[in-house]
Amino acid sequence: MKFSFVVLLVSCLFHSVHSHYTDQTDYILSGYVFEENSGNPLHGATVYIVELERGTTTGEDGYYSISLPAGYYTVRIQYLGMETAEQEVTITGNIQLDFSLTELDLDLDEIIVEGIGFGDHIRGAITGVEVVSIRDLEQLPMLMGEIDVVRSLVALPGVQTVGEGASGFNVRGGREDQNLVLMDGAPLFNSSHVLGLFSVFNPDVTDGYALYKGHMPERFGGRVSSVLDVSMRSGSAQDFKVHGGIGFYSARLMVEGPIVKDRTSFLVSGRGADSSVLFLLAGKDRDMMRISLPLDVYNSRAWFYDGNANITHRINPYNRLSLSMYGSSDYFRYSDEFGYSWQNRIATMKWTSAFSDHFFSETTVAANHYRSSYFTPEGAEAFRLNTGIGYTRASQQLLYTGYSRQTWNAGAEWTRYRSDDEELNPYDELSAIAADETAKDSGREMAAFIGNEIEISDRLLVSIGLRYSVFQQLGPGLEFSYADGVPRTVNAITDTTRFNPGKIMAAFHGFEPRLSSRLMLNEESSVKLSYNRARQYVHQVSNSTSPTPADIWQVSTRYLPPQISDNFSIGYFRSFWNTEWEASVDFYYRNVHDLVEYIDFARLFLNSHIETDLISARGRAYGSELNIRKNSGNWTGWLSYTLGRTYVKADDDFPERSVNRGEWFPSNYDQPHNVNLVGVRRLGENSAFSFNFTWRSGRPITAISSNYTDHDTTVPVFARRNSERIPDYIRLDISFSIADNIWAHWEPSPNRR
Repeated sequence: MKFSFVVLLVSCLFHSVHSHYTDQTDYILSGYVFEENSGNPLHGATVYIVELERGTTTGEDGYYSISLPAGYYTVRIQYLGMETAEQEVTITGNIQLDFSLTELDLDLDEIIVEGIGFGDHIRGAITGVEVVSIRDLEQLPMLMGEIDVVRSLVALPGVQTVGEGASGFNVRGGREDQNLVLMDGAPLFNSSHVLGLFSVFNPDVTDGYALYKGHMPERFGGRVSSVLDVSMRSGSAQDFKVHGGIGFYSARLMVEGPIVKDRTSFLVSGRGADSSVLFLLAGKDRDMMRISLPLDVYNSRAWFYDGNANITHRINPYNRLSLSMYGSSDYFRYSDEFGYSWQNRIATMKWTSAFSDHFFSETTVAANHYRSSYFTPEGAEAFRLNTGIGYTRASQQLLYTGYSRQTWNAGAEWTRYRSDDEELNPYDELSAIAADETAKDSGREMAAFIGNEIEISDRLLVSIGLRYSVFQQLGPGLEFSYADGVPRTVNAITDTTRFNPGKIMAAFHGFEPRLSSRLMLNEESSVKLSYNRARQYVHQVSNSTSPTPADIWQVSTRYLPPQISDNFSIGYFRSFWNTEWEASVDFYYRNVHDLVEYIDFARLFLNSHIETDLISARGRAYGSELNIRKNSGNWTGWLSYTLGRTYVKADDDFPERSVNRGEWFPSNYDQPHNVNLVGVRRLGENSAFSFNFTWRSGRPITAISSNYTDHDTTVPVFARRNSERIPDYIRLDISFSIADNIWAHWEPSPNRR
């Protein structure tokens, strides 16, 4: 059945190229949209054909392509915070037309009036996608004067976190590690800084992001829940600029400018924060207000710093080369009890090339090393536990727009994972802990994909694709064999096989079909549906409700197969009053096989046979998202309500290894109700008021039902896993923004300009 579906999908892909839409009765209008001052491409700009009342948006490199019949048209280009550009054009053949947009003089006032433009939620083929620019983020309430990518996500329907201080985010009931988070094409293992107050994306060097929470285009793979694709800025090739800001407990500085004007640019930025001031204030409140905050809070410390660097060189009008680097370090210590530290190191080289007006290529090489540590600083057994993972990755993507009403893309990826050995070391010379080390697994992931977005008619747009992925667990390593007919435990080990470096220990592969479509019911409404299958070969292993920075990343093995998800989505989208208002309702269902779940009392660290404490589980998530959005006028914003459930079933052949007797139970991220209300109100020529109200159900927890004493030791007895819930979560953020051009190039607003 599955094979037949794949064959049908491939047939549709290649049959479409011979369809009657390739007879060139339509012509291709294509080009690039840039920011005039910096020369940077604008991702997500709207290209609208006034006479036909339809349009498209630019990609990450600022490129757009749209098919048009012969005729005379007005092309309107719009991007949030930029002057709208219009140009009249006569189409008698394929032509390329580039645009440069200038920034609005009265940023705040004009941004609020303009809104987000021409109903892309209605006309796009992809379900469940949110495209947000940095100027969108500037309108949202800011935490302590700082805008942030990840914190803005939770204001969107279907996106949640398990609570304050949580690392990462959850999309439609998925786990944190099931999100593919990309920084300029490089996957991340941890997207948050200390305490979860900031993400790794510095707003000064961020262009915007696209969140794919419904359909995943075939060029993305390796995760089963969602994709967060974040685009980073290049430096200005025109002018030398310095940007900076000081927040409540953070500071940042960015320098950019041309090395060779109009050809080569640079950008360097740095950012740091010392969250210890929060703990100091908590300590003062404890003394002044006589409240019962623990003294340990006063003695806690937290800080982070990060830096970005970029050099971009325009070789010629058809080739551009970019080199980006990122580094960060985080530290958190809760009094003298425990702490975490972690570091990110990322380097990316990207070569973008145009072979012709319709044939484009993007080559990316990236490397990432993530290192984390958990420590207890006091006592006779003070220790530091280190773990980490890294990869080297190369990808090639090709884009062809030469066919009328069609856009083809194809490519391949190769990723080599290398896990750091787990290391247990004494915290200092006074510790009596003995050093220990456990080797971890490594692997190799490869994938190839092909896809086509075809406009079958003026009403029907289809995006169809196919991805094929392969994963190989590689030596050096040990593989244990276990006795049949008994639970998988250390005592059941019957044999050990040693693999030399580079030898294949286990292999997995499979097709990942992708399909999404949009049917226009009329000019103001559409129906979309999608299906995609995804495979995930690396897993974050945790036995806590919220994964910590020090949790283990584990590649797939013989006993821990890859996660496989089937995702379904259908939605109705409607615009009102010339796109001033939009409304949508989206239904989704996800079924996941081979979730990694831990057994009761699992030991995950320094465990060379970790499969004895883990089992493969099933997961399912389903729900609906209702969203009402106002795009323009004095008041803008949205109201969203998500009703969703997420369940897990960890049923083993041996009842003692099953969780909750092998019955379905709520996952850690099961929060049935989630309401978000975001509003932005213009107050004058250059000021605005904004707020963000959130209410969501409390997450499940595993409570202690009783305890007993064993040789003077109190042993807790836990109830069924996730059988209780914490109280509901309610939050209100309020912000007041002022944009003033008293100084020509220096703006005292905490917002980036």
